Amino acid sequence: MASSKANSSTKATSSKSSNSTDATSPSTVFTAPEHRATKEDIQKWQGWCKLQSEPSIFNVMLRKLEVKGVRVADVHDLDSLTEQPDPIFGLLFLFPYRKLDDDDEDEEEASETSSKLWFANQTTENACATIGLINMLCNIPGIDRGDFINTMKDYTETFPPPLRGFILSSWPLLRNLHNSYCTKADMLLADSCMERDFTKAAQRKSRANLSSSSASTSTSTAPTTRKRKAIALDDDDNEDDEPGENHFMGYVPFAGHVWRLDGLDPSPHDLGPYPQDAEKEEEEGGEGAGGRPDAAGAGWVGVARANIQRYMATASADDAFNLTRLGPDPLLAKTEALRENIRGLRWVEARLDARERGWREGEGVGSVEAVPELGVSEEELVAVEEEDEEEEELSVEGLVGLRERLGREQAGWRAGAKEAKGEWEEDERRAEERRFDFGPFIRGLLRRVAERGRLREIVEDL
Repeated sequence: MASSKANSSTKATSSKSSNSTDATSPSTVFTAPEHRATKEDIQKWQGWCKLQSEPSIFNVMLRKLEVKGVRVADVHDLDSLTEQPDPIFGLLFLFPYRKLDDDDEDEEEASETSSKLWFANQTTENACATIGLINMLCNIPGIDRGDFINTMKDYTETFPPPLRGFILSSWPLLRNLHNSYCTKADMLLADSCMERDFTKAAQRKSRANLSSSSASTSTSTAPTTRKRKAIALDDDDNEDDEPGENHFMGYVPFAGHVWRLDGLDPSPHDLGPYPQDAEKEEEEGGEGAGGRPDAAGAGWVGVARANIQRYMATASADDAFNLTRLGPDPLLAKTEALRENIRGLRWVEARLDARERGWREGEGVGSVEAVPELGVSEEELVAVEEEDEEEEELSVEGLVGLRERLGREQAGWRAGAKEAKGEWEEDERRAEERRFDFGPFIRGLLRRVAERGRLREIVEDL
């Protein structure tokens, strides 16, 4: 697989007036070149920068969007993808953009059968990573998406995919979060690419108009020759179908089928059904293929992997790929286990206090105190009432033994929760490093070298 440091961009085209002098032009948005892009620079800028396929960036974005219970991780070995121990909610694939030969064969059928999926088109340059992530999150049942995504999903429920994509790309909160990882050089590069695309589109339009005008004034035998020449020029200059630009798209299971969610496609692409546990499918039912994809996930992942391998089979020697997976956040499960452990200890101690006052002399290990730094607050530690009146009453010795066992287990849950929290802190650190812009330092260094008359010498030596 490719390194997670590969950048992503898209084949979507945008237009921008070449004589624009509004507040979004580089000359009026950015601070001086020797300074890094400020928060105000990013908020004023209306473009979208390229994002790396870096799990730490996606995880911090999820936390900022208040999505809970989901974590993004790299997939290093495609062959072992179906053997992953944890459930896989979705896959985010970065690849050099290309269309497979049979992509359009079932387009009409897919648009009919995919109406229950929430899907947004990518309507702006470089937004494919965020659009792909949102498309997957909106189709994973049983997760806490947070208020922002839930509100947006409900608001756009009846909208067509292009309008959903336009709303997402126009939402300042989402654009600023996406762009919070870009440098000033990223912003200038995005503007430069947009200007290049606009210029090429204008040139193609000018040639087409010229060809049409020439054809209308020529003789009856001449138009065929001129038309062929115009088409040949356009074909030589047309780069839209050539691979090379990196692009993100997602894969999710839904209603017993595997779906490829590519914002550049008009609708989700149905990759077909996947093997499921018949009893589980009947028991869970529903539109979302039964809650969270879990053990049956190996089935859907196998279908997605086969499609990914088809893209990789068409790759050239210079192409790079990267795959990340969305799965359950270990911190959520370990924090809940620690919470239940402390509740259990409180339940045991309350009964020991009522029956044996001297039991605390051999108290042993464990604590009944809240652990807010690990997500266990006092408000959540509500005493567990005895619900079953016929429950067998434990002896004092039995209660003491149960408390000692819970105390020993608590050490493991605390260590696991601390480890999972440490992974989130590492994500924050790595994402913050990605925000650092070395451009001003490099420019300053080169300026100093040039002032001392050494820059030309160094360049010639290279």
